[in-house]
Amino acid sequence: MSIVIEGAVPELQPPHDTGGKEPASNVAQGAWVLYEWANQTYFSLITIFLFPPFFTGVLAANPIQGQAYWGYVQAVSGISIALMSPLLGAMADAAGPRKPWIVFSMLLCAAGCFGLWFAVPGQPLLPVAIALIIAAIGMELTIIFANAMLPTIASDRRIGLLSGIGIGVGQLAAIVALILVLLLLQLPGEVQAPFIPDEPLFGLSKEAHETDRIVGPISGLWFVVFMLPLLFLVPDQKGRGLGRREAAKAGVMRLWSTIRS
Repeated sequence: MSIVIEGAVPELQPPHDTGGKEPASNVAQGAWVLYEWANQTYFSLITIFLFPPFFTGVLAANPIQGQAYWGYVQAVSGISIALMSPLLGAMADAAGPRKPWIVFSMLLCAAGCFGLWFAVPGQPLLPVAIALIIAAIGMELTIIFANAMLPTIASDRRIGLLSGIGIGVGQLAAIVALILVLLLLQLPGEVQAPFIPDEPLFGLSKEAHETDRIVGPISGLWFVVFMLPLLFLVPDQKGRGLGRREAAKAGVMRLWSTIRS
């Protein structure tokens, strides 16, 4: 599950300020909202409904071990995110632009998601756990950096509205993705109905659990594709002329100042 409150907006500018600039266009603000459509499929398919039962009931030696390992994965992911987020957030603030950080964390998440295709029963759980942790870290960092863009593109009267719309759009995406995967991949061969195919889409094998493993690549691809509007249409902050080392140093100092205060 996500440890970040969906729609929460870090205060990176003075309260209700767009950084001295005019709010972005409606198209750009709509592209920002669409990022919620991009990320919620990951939570729906991988962390809540489909991959956890496969992990605990099929990949693990027994359900008890599976539940324990799943708990370890969530704990390591949560601790890693808690330790990394403040520092990386401060570094991003110091550097200025958020999109380079978003691209990095997005690709990190996608790599972890695609790695779940190799979650073959009978193989060690550690590589699968690592892929899950990588995906979780990448997803949460993407959410942090994307949320940090909102105060710079919207006025104070629009921030709450856009956050609320984004949450609704994200929940709709989670439902749509779950229904599509169930109808086209999970239920064929199990349930007879006029709207359900006789065989899983793409000829995937249920015996090899390909219909379970494919939810990782589906989530990763969905995430990358629907993040593109944000990357191409939402204006980013200008750079502050800091190199990587200077940005890192400034970020550490800013974080330390925040902690002391």
